[in-house]
Amino acid sequence: MRGISSQCSLNFTSTLEGESSQTMNPRLFSEQDFLTILYYNARSLFPKIDELTTLCTLHNPGIVCVVETWLSSDMGDSELSIPNYQVIRLDRNHYGGGVLMYVHNCLSYKVIVKGPATLEFLVLSVSNYFCKLCVGLFYRPPSSPVSVLDNFYTVLEGLDPSYFSNFVLLGDFNIDFYNPHTPQYCKLTDVMHIFSLMQAVGEATHTTPSGKETLIDWALVSQMTKLRHCAVIPPLANSDHSGLLLQWIWKLPGNRT
Repeated sequence: MRGISSQCSLNFTSTLEGESSQTMNPRLFSEQDFLTILYYNARSLFPKIDELTTLCTLHNPGIVCVVETWLSSDMGDSELSIPNYQVIRLDRNHYGGGVLMYVHNCLSYKVIVKGPATLEFLVLSVSNYFCKLCVGLFYRPPSSPVSVLDNFYTVLEGLDPSYFSNFVLLGDFNIDFYNPHTPQYCKLTDVMHIFSLMQAVGEATHTTPSGKETLIDWALVSQMTKLRHCAVIPPLANSDHSGLLLQWIWKLPGNRT
């Protein structure tokens, strides 16, 4: 698998609005037409940073999405650093939860959604010299009411419609795709239909203590034709959730828009 080059000279600065500005290398994707995205439910990220760093070296993803980070503001970004990546995080600041994204230094990003307080939800607009992709990351606690999905819908409704042309939304929704008869499933699929999103994951991602296989980690995409690959991969350390690896097709430089 050919990944993103880690050898690129960039002048990285961040604005107060959460936007990064970089001097792009126009050859960065000249021999590559896809972006690799890794997703993990960490169930405590900090003890697993070394393993995640190794996985980033192996797969060389452009974006790494992590839910259930279990972090608080007492821990600085430097303690979570992975070489060649910027970190964008939304901590719960008490036990459990939290979402975080790592974005490769060769990409620029802008924070579109961070919160609100009632939601563990991040949305970034990520781009290289040629292409843009909107990436969302969501965590829904298993005990949360169905109304959380109403808030989730409200946030999506507030996004610029142009973001949904190239959109990937990953997360642990704690809604079993194999059980379509729950109110939570019906509400989530209603949201999917409204925004024309499709579930890309086709096999179990979690096994309950009783041994039941469930599919509660979702990858919702705006265009299946842009999804080069979607696979369930081994979990991060001792997490009880499998990871996901996606490859999103970028336009080749000759087709720049």
